[in-house]
Amino acid sequence: MNRLLWLYELPTLRLGLLVVGVFLIFSLGGLWLTRPWARKRWNGYNDLASYYIGAVAVFYAVLVGLIALASWENYTDVEGDVSNEAVALADFYRGLEGYPPALRTEVREMLRRYTHHVIEEEWPAQRRGVEPTSHNRVMNEVVRRMTAFEPATMGQQAIHAECLRELNSFLTYRSRRLQAVDSGLPGVMWLVVLLGGAITIGMTCLLWTDSLRVHSLLTASLAMIIGLVIFLMFSLDRPLWGRVSVGSGDFKEVLTTVMGETG
Repeated sequence: MNRLLWLYELPTLRLGLLVVGVFLIFSLGGLWLTRPWARKRWNGYNDLASYYIGAVAVFYAVLVGLIALASWENYTDVEGDVSNEAVALADFYRGLEGYPPALRTEVREMLRRYTHHVIEEEWPAQRRGVEPTSHNRVMNEVVRRMTAFEPATMGQQAIHAECLRELNSFLTYRSRRLQAVDSGLPGVMWLVVLLGGAITIGMTCLLWTDSLRVHSLLTASLAMIIGLVIFLMFSLDRPLWGRVSVGSGDFKEVLTTVMGETG
């Protein structure tokens, strides 16, 4: 799949035109090449061909609809995980207010460095299809400092338990985000979708009409619809890749509104 990463880097409009254009070229080229053959072999069988084309189209529409829905749900799930990670980070940062000044200052500084790293390094790496791992050392140090702290009062015990809960939530959502870098439809599913689209469009070549213009228009319309749906699925398939991807805006908001940095 990484070999197709350059497609995710294309501007959205250009990618859409490319995908739809490929389907249009395939459909119209196949129609014009097979038209003489269809006239000799299939002229008079339009009713039979229409019946089978309708049946295939229904099955294909259901299949593609379910897969497109799954792609959208995966995209929104990853978007939710990113938002929850940022929220847990903000809550953990605020919860450190009740700790001794030395520990509070040290841990907050590490969290600021981590947030800068996520925005400036991890997000560009994710958009290139690379799972970031270089900043695990900082988070391991945060965990070590927090678990080593011994609360001295009942109030500190309550604050410490809540902060550890937020830290655990934050680390969980971070792991889910990193795992989502490689999430997407398996190759065999893409193969079924593309072959199904090719068969559905190809079956229109079995129809015969005296008007090449009308036949071409109908075939091109079907190809455009299938191309647009596949473009949508492709754009949403990798939620953290390329231009149509989940952004780092939640972390930027935490950096400015919670951690007090500007610019």
